[in-house]
Amino acid sequence: MEILSLGSKVKIKRKEKNMKLKDLAGDRITPGQISLIETGKSNPSDDLLKYLADKLDTTVEYFLESETKQAEDVCRFYSDIVESSLQCENYLRAEENIEKGLHYAIEYKVESYQGIFNYQKSNLSLLREDYNNAQKYALSALVIFLKVSHDPDIIKTFILLGELAIKVKEYNLAYNYYKEAETSYNKSDSSDKLLRIKIYYKIARCLSKLSEHSKAIDYALMVEKEVKELEDYKIYADTLMILAIAFWERGEKEKALEYAEKAKSICSQNRDLIFIANVEEDVGEFLINSLNVEDGLEHLKRALEIKNSIKGEKTEETIIKMTSGLIECRKYTEALDLIDHLEEKYDLNSQTKIKVFEYKYRIYKEINETSKSEEQILNLIKFLELVDEKEKLVHYYMLIASFYNEIEEDKLALKFFQKAFEVKKNQYSI
Repeated sequence: MEILSLGSKVKIKRKEKNMKLKDLAGDRITPGQISLIETGKSNPSDDLLKYLADKLDTTVEYFLESETKQAEDVCRFYSDIVESSLQCENYLRAEENIEKGLHYAIEYKVESYQGIFNYQKSNLSLLREDYNNAQKYALSALVIFLKVSHDPDIIKTFILLGELAIKVKEYNLAYNYYKEAETSYNKSDSSDKLLRIKIYYKIARCLSKLSEHSKAIDYALMVEKEVKELEDYKIYADTLMILAIAFWERGEKEKALEYAEKAKSICSQNRDLIFIANVEEDVGEFLINSLNVEDGLEHLKRALEIKNSIKGEKTEETIIKMTSGLIECRKYTEALDLIDHLEEKYDLNSQTKIKVFEYKYRIYKEINETSKSEEQILNLIKFLELVDEKEKLVHYYMLIASFYNEIEEDKLALKFFQKAFEVKKNQYSI
């Protein structure tokens, strides 16, 4: 997209109307004066600018829009496309639009967008698991945001740096970054409740990693208190980004910016919902592990409801966690119903299939259905023999051997003890 000077705008509009210099000049000025304006060697007075706007069927505002303002609009457009592309996991398109936007931001010295595009480069590198470059771009973005004193982006960048530190298991460093984000948030006039919750949530998880459990609980309670109020988003799957690009290519800048902004907003809402669902799931899992199973299940149910409302969001792991909680509560019928639903509706990966067999075995054992319990463990063993899960295979060989030993099926017990030994022998070359 070309950034136009005032003179270039006059010339383009004149050419669009097939007017010669003398046609535009009329009796008002000379053709030579028009030529000087078009080449940037002379600036028109306000009266002359109004004359030119009327003659060319446009507005004075169009002529007065500065090159910097045009560059900001171009940068905003590319930034919105990048955000939507990252959310849709189209990393190539994100990378292309970052470079396009950064070109304008640097050429026209739009510092805020230089920071934004560096922040987006960091996010892209994070998604590609290139943590060194991700940190480099995030620090570059932070320097710019601190220079222009843009609080929301300062806060987001501290959060991003914290996430990067978590990825490389630098938990103390991550904690310091998250605390900087909290301090920056408190100093700002931000009313973004979700951002505050996100900061508290990340601090809580980081403190948990550092075994600072009392402090972690304090922050987690603040998250739990506020997160329920934010479950009212309605998600709309969009083609808005495609519309934005199409309008931009046609030169309809206002429509393009409108659709790009809508696309970004919808993707942000979707991302916010996923964040809330993940918080609910983590809180639920934490409560179940802390033996507060009933409350934990409530959080997992909320997580599942939110994820079910998001098209394409995976729910298998949440269902598995709910099943585990139901087994702990001895709600075996509900647990079996969930497992049946899981097997009917989803194409399960190997780890989830193993969990399903394990849970069925546990349930049938608890309700004293010995033949079904035996059937599930044998099915599990057959499956484990097909995949590379030697440690689990040994465990279940031993388990079924003990099972047969208890019911005095000595030959079968010996058979599976020997199978366990053979696997171990092959593993360690006994």
